[in-house]
Amino acid sequence: MNVIVDKQAIIDSFSQKASTYEQHANVQQRNAELLTDFIEAEMDFADGPVLEIGCGTGIFTRKIVNLFPDRHLFVSDISNAMLQQCAENIAHHATSSTVEFVQLDAEAMRVETKFALIIASFSLQWVSDFERTIQNLLEHLLPDGQLILAVPTNRSFKEWRTQCVRSNIPCTANELPDPNRFLDRVGSLGLSIESTVTDIECEFESSLDFFKSLKGVGASVSTTGGALNGAQLRKLTREWDECSTTVSVTYSVLSARIRMGGIE
Repeated sequence: MNVIVDKQAIIDSFSQKASTYEQHANVQQRNAELLTDFIEAEMDFADGPVLEIGCGTGIFTRKIVNLFPDRHLFVSDISNAMLQQCAENIAHHATSSTVEFVQLDAEAMRVETKFALIIASFSLQWVSDFERTIQNLLEHLLPDGQLILAVPTNRSFKEWRTQCVRSNIPCTANELPDPNRFLDRVGSLGLSIESTVTDIECEFESSLDFFKSLKGVGASVSTTGGALNGAQLRKLTREWDECSTTVSVTYSVLSARIRMGGIE
């Protein structure tokens, strides 16, 4: 997946929502529970530090400090405002872990530390080159390290896409990673991978509430350059709401574990 990303616009958008992010982060909260279950299914990790990519306000960081109470944890985000909010939020969670907060861009990351585990929950969909970013993260793992990620895929938003066709309105959803392409790419590298795709269905009182939820977490930045004018948005939301008393939107989420061990 290669998209044109205005990183400063993304940083600014998420930074502006740092203090209110969790009021709108329903899907992120639910994904954190699913990813925790995915990790706990096999807690066999090499010794060494843990890096979180894209911590946001700490929704998944809270899980990490409990999963790895004796590890040195590096918690990162591209937004300094998000890092500060995360630090404040997890300060209330008792942990014996050593936690460092680091401002990092996963695509451009070049650090000397090698990690036993790198985790990214609902963050890698914002990079411009998904596959190259995965490769970069793999290069920062120890020989027996693992990369675990959860990312919404291009199978998400089926209801939104269907309604756009019905209303003859362009769909402005951002391009998201293709799970089949991702799995094929990892397989071509000779790496061991376990994965699952889970649908997370979110309900909203109206279609406008759905769009407000995207804006509420800072996720309304377009990576496609597409935008609806006022008339188009009003037509889309009106006709979508006429279809049902509530609006459902499905996120199709890929959870994956990539292992470096045994690779020649």
